[in-house]
Amino acid sequence: MLFVRTGSTLNAYWDNMLDALLTLDTRAKSLFAFESALSGVLETDLYKLPIYEDVKDKCPLSGDPNEWVPYQTYRSWVTAYTNIMREFNLLGLIRETPGEEPSESWLEDD
Repeated sequence: MLFVRTGSTLNAYWDNMLDALLTLDTRAKSLFAFESALSGVLETDLYKLPIYEDVKDKCPLSGDPNEWVPYQTYRSWVTAYTNIMREFNLLGLIRETPGEEPSESWLEDD
């Protein structure tokens, strides 16, 4: 059995991708890095998912990591990745134990 640490990598690249969006550094490299990390945690082929194929068709990237991507195109890719993570339960409320209702304690005032 091979174990690859992907959770912390995925989180780091997610943060990097969003920081790049915030600072308007919309080069494709942060999208590509996150995509590589995301691909490693999915149970199926990322590149065959309808959400991925749709954004790829509507907002194609050249493959050059230093390409400056238009802001709205970059956001479209971030949105697609967000929706993919939701589909695979990688984003959302945290469950304390499997089968338990999600915790919403973060919504409550202390």
